[in-house]
Amino acid sequence: NGAFAFETMVVPVNTTVVLNIEASDVAHQWWIPTLGAAVDAIPGYTNHSWFKIARAGMYHGQCALLCGRGHANMVAHVCAVPVAQYQTWVDTQKAAITQSNKDVTDERALEAKDGGDASQPPSAAQLQLQLAEPVGPSYVPPECNETTAP
Repeated sequence: NGAFAFETMVVPVNTTVVLNIEASDVAHQWWIPTLGAAVDAIPGYTNHSWFKIARAGMYHGQCALLCGRGHANMVAHVCAVPVAQYQTWVDTQKAAITQSNKDVTDERALEAKDGGDASQPPSAAQLQLQLAEPVGPSYVPPECNETTAP
C-alpha cells in the first residue's frame, strides 16, 4: 500500500494480512507466537504466509532461528489497530515518505547549484533535517506503545 515501517508492523484488525517474507543475508524465521507458526526467511527465496487479528493490541515475537551475532536483538512487533486508525497511519506514512523524498531531491538540487554533485547524496551535516514530531518509516501510532499483547 506504499507505506512501510521498521520493527513494528501496523495492521488493521479483522483483515487478512498477507506476508511475503525474504532475507537478504542469512536464514531467519519470522515468528509472532500468537499469530501462528514461524515462517522461514531464506536469501534468494520468498516465503508466503498470512494472519488475521480479531482484537486490537500489540503482539510480540522474535527471530526463531539462530542466525548470527545480532539474533537476540531481532525482535518483531505487530500492532493491530481499528481500520480507520490504520488508514490514518498509512496516510501519515505515505505523506512522510513523500516529504522525505522531496526534501532529499531539494537538497540535492541545492547542492548541485552550489557546485556539488547532484548525483551524490548529501551528508547528514548538509541535510540538517529536523522533524518536529516523530513521523516517517519508524513512526508507530501511540496505540502501539503498549507493552503487552491482548
